[in-house]
Amino acid sequence: MVSARAKGLVFGLLAAAALVRLGTAAGAEDEIGKIADRYVDSGEVPGVIIGVWKAGSAPVVIKRGVSDIPAGSPMNAANSQRIGSITKSFTVTRILQLADEGRISLNDPIDKYVPGLRNGDATLRQLADMTSGIFNYTEDHPFVLDFAFHRTKRWTDEQLVAVANAHAPYFAPGRRWHYSNTNTILLGMVVERVTGNPLRTEIARHLIRPLGLSHTLYPTGIFLPKPFSHGYAVLDTDQGRIDVTEVSPTGFSGAGAMISTLGDLRVWGRSLDRGSLVSRQAEFERLKMVYSAKGVGPYYDRYGLGMGRIDGWLGHTGDLFGYQSLVMHNLAADATVVIFVNASNPDHVPTDIFREMTSLLPSAIPSQRVAMKIVGKRHRSTGAATIRIRGRAASEAGILLVQGSNGTGPFRLAGGTKSWRFDARLQPGRNVIRLRAVDLLGRRSRVSKIVVDRSSP
Repeated sequence: MVSARAKGLVFGLLAAAALVRLGTAAGAEDEIGKIADRYVDSGEVPGVIIGVWKAGSAPVVIKRGVSDIPAGSPMNAANSQRIGSITKSFTVTRILQLADEGRISLNDPIDKYVPGLRNGDATLRQLADMTSGIFNYTEDHPFVLDFAFHRTKRWTDEQLVAVANAHAPYFAPGRRWHYSNTNTILLGMVVERVTGNPLRTEIARHLIRPLGLSHTLYPTGIFLPKPFSHGYAVLDTDQGRIDVTEVSPTGFSGAGAMISTLGDLRVWGRSLDRGSLVSRQAEFERLKMVYSAKGVGPYYDRYGLGMGRIDGWLGHTGDLFGYQSLVMHNLAADATVVIFVNASNPDHVPTDIFREMTSLLPSAIPSQRVAMKIVGKRHRSTGAATIRIRGRAASEAGILLVQGSNGTGPFRLAGGTKSWRFDARLQPGRNVIRLRAVDLLGRRSRVSKIVVDRSSP
């Protein structure tokens, strides 16, 4: 979204002049409140709510405007709302868990599970990082009109995919980046076909319950649990903004069906970005991000497997009829931001607000490089068939994993993180072992080499 990006840069420069940091809670709250006021006072949104949490600081919660226009009810931190595409981060996390369990591979082609697709050779990884090239069904004009004016109509995943499959792909898999809701609909179908359970059951059982997200759900009907914020949109300029709260979630399914609250998304954002529900290897795969600011879709600096990066913060944004949302986490400062607005807009308002806020918040990208030290000599001789290498790794963002490779083979996971060990099998003769550390932002250390000469037995 070019306009969102430009607007965020302009206001970000203005906010930077204030030199306000989250550590001074009163100042930060005042500055963030002014940003929220501007969007509400301009009439761009009926209401906005912003939550900021940082380890060691008091929470900052900003509430402006109304959650129900006719009633004049104020925005409430306890209110539920639709979170749109933040649902994608849940669906893809379950996909990563299934890969951890060995039930699927991220390199599987989608037509292994859903045959008959254009670009059916696109991998599950390419669907998750939006490089599949598969057409986005919400760019089909007849579908958009049908959904907008028949909002309680029920859809099946197969119907949504059929809308997309009637169009030619944008490009061959892996060639470019184009955000497509169809990708995550298909990944939800993979979850269901592999597990034999509805996607909502899998998300509740493996994501919602383990994190105690008591106000988060994957709904089947059109209503939101009370209390909730009403959602508004302009479908006809003559009619103006109307209440579009009651919407069938089946029109977005695994790509956007879910409902949550400010507090629950705080927990989810931290868990998502720290990989608490998946293996370190799966989190590493999620952090292999592609550049996407020049692609077609919502604004992200980069986009990985169901997770995006904005100004160094990691998380996801959401946009569904009547609602827009954002959850971002700062790994280096252990800070989380959640933003809700209760209106559809041409620009993504939570992204605009967030980019204005980033100069008021701790930097998300540590200046320190990822460092790794190896204990012992870099050139060794041994008669053993296996050698254990030890060392330490450091990053302000935290170390995700250390990888090692013996020879020209692929890197594999070493044991430990800050203090690590790697057991390498040796061939007779000279062995070149390569090691690297990766931090929680996906940054890598330089590759370190160890040469081990193994004498013949």
